[in-house]
Amino acid sequence: MFFFDNFLICAVNPVSIRVCRHFFSDFSFSVWCRESKETVHGLIFRDFERQLCSVKVGFPCGGCVREPPAPLKRDEHYQNACDYFKRLTDSFLPLQEFVNASDNSTVVKKYRHSEGGSVLFRPIGLQIVTEIIAELAEKYPLSECFKMISKLPTDLTQTPYNGVIWHPTQKTMIIKGKTLVKNLLLYMLDYPPKDVDKLHEDYAKALGIETEGVELPKKVL
Repeated sequence: MFFFDNFLICAVNPVSIRVCRHFFSDFSFSVWCRESKETVHGLIFRDFERQLCSVKVGFPCGGCVREPPAPLKRDEHYQNACDYFKRLTDSFLPLQEFVNASDNSTVVKKYRHSEGGSVLFRPIGLQIVTEIIAELAEKYPLSECFKMISKLPTDLTQTPYNGVIWHPTQKTMIIKGKTLVKNLLLYMLDYPPKDVDKLHEDYAKALGIETEGVELPKKVL
């Protein structure tokens, strides 16, 4: 199975917290968490829990019997998690700017504000990116996956976010559009769902426009 199966869910919280603090200072870590209204480690690993519970661990989600991992396994997962965060940061200039800034709060305000900003500075955005990488990793090497996602737009006012997960007039996030945006981004990466017509219809419905008046986003690959 792909790379993400190497994460043992019972080690998620302690490991991912260590990872966040490995890459970000205590101050920047707390700023990101506070501004996002949710911890980074929870976002990055939530989907791994679903996948591992159903695929590798073999227990139904929500009812897993979790035992502490062996120390060596935990260290292995920690290194894998570090690699993930490092690759993610290297793939997007705004994240590099955040990590390297002396005043992280200024960077957060630059990329998360009432006019939208970067999808990477919203909890739903980090989750979408992680889910996309998980899907791409079933077909491509992990290094290639990060090269691919680096080509995606990140501004919430751009296609395909605008009108789907970002409300342009109310200036709020539309959480129910998460899956649609993920599928649209995968389409842009030339990794479309089986039913492209359904994707087109769902996109038009989200925008409140007839299907004939809407085009799917342009592919970036």
